[in-house]
Amino acid sequence: QEQEAVAAEQIQTLQSQVDNLARQLEDATINNLLGSLAEQLLGKEEEDNERESEAEAKRIAADNNRNEEEAERIAAERDEQGEKLKNEILTQIEQLKNLEAKLNSEKKKNRNVVRKMKLKEMEHDDQNETLMELVASLKAESQKNVDLENRIEHLLRVQKEIVEIADARDD
Repeated sequence: QEQEAVAAEQIQTLQSQVDNLARQLEDATINNLLGSLAEQLLGKEEEDNERESEAEAKRIAADNNRNEEEAERIAAERDEQGEKLKNEILTQIEQLKNLEAKLNSEKKKNRNVVRKMKLKEMEHDDQNETLMELVASLKAESQKNVDLENRIEHLLRVQKEIVEIADARDD
């Protein structure tokens, strides 16, 4: 019985394989036709993909050209702004030098004025009043000098900030 069951199973397997081969043989013609159609469709799809790829490549090239032109325009604007900033800085440096020269000149004048006043005041009889006026004058002149020095320090800080901004833009 076992042998009969095994034999029956083998017969059933063989019958199933024969049926499959018959179906495959029947479908061979259809599969060949479908394969041929699939190849034609793939060829058309590849052509379409090539055309799309070429069109995309042209769009990308045009975008790259526009981007390069924009980058060149921005670089030119930066160069122009850098040049303007440089000229402004040079102008401010020149102004600072002029202010410093003016301050030094004023200091020298103030020292001369103070000396002359001191000599004149000492000639007068009322030395106490003269000394008080001299002290007041010196304090006023000293305050002017302090104000001028503060202004120069402020301008130097502004100049430093401008140079830092210019350096940051150049980077």
